[in-house]
Amino acid sequence: MRMGDLFRFSLRSVFVSPLRSLLTMLGLSVGIGAIIAVVALGASGRSEMDRQLSRFGINRLWITAKVSTGASLSSEDAAYLANLMRGAVVSPSRTTTHTAAAGERSAQIELVGCTRSMRDVEEIVLLRGRFFGETDEQDGARLIVLDENAAAALFPRGDSLGKKLTLDGLGFTVIGITQEKSSPFLAAAELQGRCYAPLSALERAFGEASLDEISVRAPYSSQRTRALILSAFEQRSGRGGTVAVTSLEEEIATAQRILNVFVLVLAGVAGICMLTGGIGVMNILLVSVRERRREIGVLKALGARNAHVCAQFLIEGLIFAMGGSLAGILLGLALSRLGSVIVGIPVSVPGYAYAMAVGLTCTVALLSALLPAVRAARLRPVEALLA
Repeated sequence: MRMGDLFRFSLRSVFVSPLRSLLTMLGLSVGIGAIIAVVALGASGRSEMDRQLSRFGINRLWITAKVSTGASLSSEDAAYLANLMRGAVVSPSRTTTHTAAAGERSAQIELVGCTRSMRDVEEIVLLRGRFFGETDEQDGARLIVLDENAAAALFPRGDSLGKKLTLDGLGFTVIGITQEKSSPFLAAAELQGRCYAPLSALERAFGEASLDEISVRAPYSSQRTRALILSAFEQRSGRGGTVAVTSLEEEIATAQRILNVFVLVLAGVAGICMLTGGIGVMNILLVSVRERRREIGVLKALGARNAHVCAQFLIEGLIFAMGGSLAGILLGLALSRLGSVIVGIPVSVPGYAYAMAVGLTCTVALLSALLPAVRAARLRPVEALLA
C-alpha cells in the first residue's frame, strides 16, 4: 500500500464519527493551550520583571548607614569614593517630603537633594530644560527640576520653565522637566511627584548635612564594587562595619526563583492535561480497533502487511494531534490574552512555544496510538473477518 492510500484510509476512519473525533481533539487542545499560555506568561513575566528592575539599575548599588551603629553618611564620604573608584559614577542624596507651592496651587512632593551625577546614576530622561551643573552646585543655587507629575500638579498650563515655586517658604527656580519614574513610595505616601535640587542648596536652606544614601553605578561586577566600597570605608575611617551596601542582584535572583516555581507548577498542570488528552486518544483508537476488526481483516486478506495496519493507526493519532494542535493554539492565544488582562502586563507568545506544543502533542499522540496500532497489526485475517 502507498502512503497516500494509508493517509486517505486514516482520514476517512477519523471522520466516520465526527463528534467523537472532535471531542478527542478538544481533549488534546486543552493541554496544548495550557502549555502555550504557561510559556507565554512565563516569558512575558521575566521580560517585564527585567524591564522594571532595569529602571533602577542592575549594576547600581546603594550605600546606607546602619541605624544600629548610629553612623551617618556625608558628602565627604561620597567625594572620597568618587576619587577612589575611577570609572564609577557616585551620587550622594538626601530624600525628604515637602509641600511645594506655585501661586495658588500646592502639591506634596518627594524632594531629592543630589548632585549632577544623579542624572547618570538613575538614567533620568530630561524632557525640557536642563539639569543643574557643577557651577550651580558650587554656588548653592536654589534651582529645581520637576518630574512630569509634579509639573502638571503645580503648573497645569505647562509653562513651568523659569517659574518660581516655594518649599517651606524658600523660593526655587524651575529649570527642567524630567520623565516620570514610577516609585512604590510615591504611591504609598500619596505624593504628587518627584523633584531634584542641588544638595548644596538644600544643606544651606534647611541645615541638613547628613545623607540618606550614596548611589554608585560601576562598570564592573556588583561583588567587586561592594568589596571596594567596604574597603574604602574601612581604610578611610575604620567604618567598614557601619555601612550596608545593597544591590538588586539578590532581589532579582529571588524573584526569578519564585517565577520559575510558579511556571513549573503551571507546567505540571498543563502536562497532566496533555496526559489526559493522550489517554483519550488511546481509548478512542482501542475502541476503533475493536469496531473495525472486519475492515482490518479485509485489508490483510487483500495483501496489507502488519506495518501498513500499524502505520494507519499511527497516522490517525497524528491527525488527532494536528487537529488538537490547531484548536490548542487558538485556545492558548485566548488564554494568553486573558492572562494579560488579569496580570496587567503585555503578553506575547514566543515562536518556540508553538513548535514545542505541536511537537509535544504529536509525541503524546504517537505514543498513545502505539498500543492500539500494535494490537491492530497483530490481528489474524481469518479471526478478524469472523469477528
